[in-house]
Amino acid sequence: MNTYFTKVMNRQDGISAAIGDIDLKNYLAIIFQLGIVALLLRQLHIESAAFLRLAILVFGGFAHTAIAFALNP
Repeated sequence: MNTYFTKVMNRQDGISAAIGDIDLKNYLAIIFQLGIVALLLRQLHIESAAFLRLAILVFGGFAHTAIAFALNP
C-alpha cells in the first residue's frame, strides 16, 4: 500500500517528486532564506509589527512541519 511519502506523479508530463523527501542541505538553505526575509522585514520595517510576528510564526511552523514529515516514516 502506498504511503504519503512514496513517490507520486505531480505532473502529467511524467516528472515525479518525492513528498517529504528533503535533505539537510536543502532544508538549511530554505531556513536560511526565510530567516533573511524575516530579518529584512524587521530591519527595514517593510510591514507592520503584527505582520512580522505572523511571518516568523509561519516560518517556524514550516521548519517544524518539514522536520516532522522528514522524520516520520
